[in-house]
Amino acid sequence: MASAFLFLARMASSVLMWHFQTLATDGAIPSRFASRFPEMPSSSLRCNSMSEAVDAFATLKIDSTDITAKTNLGFCYILLKQYKKANDIYTKLNITSESHPYMLSNYGFVQYKMGKKIEGLDNIYRSLKILENNAFAHRYLAEISIEEKDLESACYHINKSLKLGYTSEYGNYVETLQKKYCQ
Repeated sequence: MASAFLFLARMASSVLMWHFQTLATDGAIPSRFASRFPEMPSSSLRCNSMSEAVDAFATLKIDSTDITAKTNLGFCYILLKQYKKANDIYTKLNITSESHPYMLSNYGFVQYKMGKKIEGLDNIYRSLKILENNAFAHRYLAEISIEEKDLESACYHINKSLKLGYTSEYGNYVETLQKKYCQ
């Protein structure tokens, strides 16, 4: 029973991540996920809104050792601009390990958005020291640079994120930033 529950939590996490990244509107599960979960119909995760879907997922009792599911849940809240909820998740994870660079960059971005700019940037750069090819860290640095109106820095991080394969792994969001700010 517990393993089935954990399977569902991981599957929901993956599908939510894909759905947010591609901003899909049809609710279909892409082939790379459908092949992993053939018994799960694409309509099974539909909610009235993505916020409702994330809140529903958050109520699941995720295995306390499943760092990936919790990191992804926090990221879903980042996409919804619900930084306090994301911060609550990352704070409870007690981020001290250098072994989770994506969690560290996510947490840094949340800190920055909540006004702890120095701590946030420090954590994003720490994540890059751990994993130089962290395309997400460059995405966050691009977004911060855009917010700070430093388009030269923004374009550097946008291009770096794309070079590191952001689009093939996570969708075309960074490409849209490139078209808007780097042409």
